[in-house]
Amino acid sequence: MGFMLVDLLEHLQKPNVLVAIILAILGVFLALIAKRAARAFRHVKEIKDDDAIMVSMKIVGLLLILVGLILMVVDI
Repeated sequence: MGFMLVDLLEHLQKPNVLVAIILAILGVFLALIAKRAARAFRHVKEIKDDDAIMVSMKIVGLLLILVGLILMVVDI
């Protein structure tokens, strides 16, 4: 069990894994605040679910999560 923990800690200290974790966190953050940011940009109280700003921010967030996961798996 101790060997697996040391292996995990070594894996988490690699630069590409750290960048991947940061990208994934940014992606989740963007996806979560997309509706609030769209409301702030449009200066309205209610935003439709198909608003272009909100959808594009969610897509960018999901792409950041995907890139983060790929970087975490690929060992450069």
